[in-house]
Amino acid sequence: MTTLNLSQCQGITDVSALGGVTTLNLSQCQGITDVSALGGVTTLDLSHCRGITDVSALGGVTTLDLSFCRGITDVSMLGGVTNLNLSDCPGITDVSALKNVTTLNLSWCQGITDVSALGGVSTLNLNCCDGITDVSDLGGVTNLSMSQCDGITDVSALGHVTNLVLSKCHGITDVSALGHVTTLDLRGCHGVTDVSALGGVTNLNLSNCRGITDVSALGGVTTLNLSCCRGITDVSALGGVTTLNLSCCRGITDVSALGGVTTLDLRGCRRVKDVSMLGGVTNLDLYGCYRIKDVSALGGVTTLDLSNCDKVTDVSALGGVTTLDLSYCEGITDVSALGGVTTLHLDGCVGIVSGFQGN
Repeated sequence: MTTLNLSQCQGITDVSALGGVTTLNLSQCQGITDVSALGGVTTLDLSHCRGITDVSALGGVTTLDLSFCRGITDVSMLGGVTNLNLSDCPGITDVSALKNVTTLNLSWCQGITDVSALGGVSTLNLNCCDGITDVSDLGGVTNLSMSQCDGITDVSALGHVTNLVLSKCHGITDVSALGHVTTLDLRGCHGVTDVSALGGVTNLNLSNCRGITDVSALGGVTTLNLSCCRGITDVSALGGVTTLNLSCCRGITDVSALGGVTTLDLRGCRRVKDVSMLGGVTNLDLYGCYRIKDVSALGGVTTLDLSNCDKVTDVSALGGVTTLDLSYCEGITDVSALGGVTTLHLDGCVGIVSGFQGN
């Protein structure tokens, strides 16, 4: 047999006859304790098999999922595994033998403190490993995720990582070394205030980085998320960004420089009034921008969300929009010009009295 799925077959206790299966799923088979016969399986899922403690025979498996196998403490024989998932195995403390694993998930392994041997791993997940403080040896990792690792303060060695997730690492303040990272996630890093060195990042997520006020260096970023960065007031330098999320940046009033942005999210930017320069935006979200009245310049937008913009009354210029959301725009009475719109949302538009016959 090549592929066998026995997940959640909790009555199974003996798997000694299954060593010849190529792909074997025994997830949540909690009656299993002995997996010594399964070393020849290529792809093996033993996630949530909490009776397993000894995995020394599984070093020849190519892809091995041991997530939530909380009885495991010794992984010294698993260095030959290519793709290894040890998420939420809190008994593991020593990972020095795993240096040759290609893809390694150690998230929620909170007993781990020393990751100095893992610099050769290609894709490494250390999310919520809050015992880790030193990441100086991880600069050679290609894809590195360390969300909610509050023990980390120094990331100066990580400048050559390609894809780096440091979201909610509250101990980080200095990100000046990370300007060459391709995709960088710093969501919720409240200690970060200076992002002047990050202009070379391609995809940058700074959502909820409350200490940031100056984004003038970020005009060359391709995809930029600044949602809930309420200290930002000046976005005049960001007109060259392709995809820009400024939702809930309530300090912003002037968006006149953003007409060249392709996808622009201004949801909840309550102080924005003038959108006359945004007619060249392809996808524009103005949900809840309740001070906007005049939308006559937006007829060339492809996808437009004006829901909860209750001061908008005249939508006669929007007939060329493809997807248009006018939900809860209670001031609108006439939608007769919108017959060419492909997808139109008018729920909660209680003031409409004419125009339905063309839609």
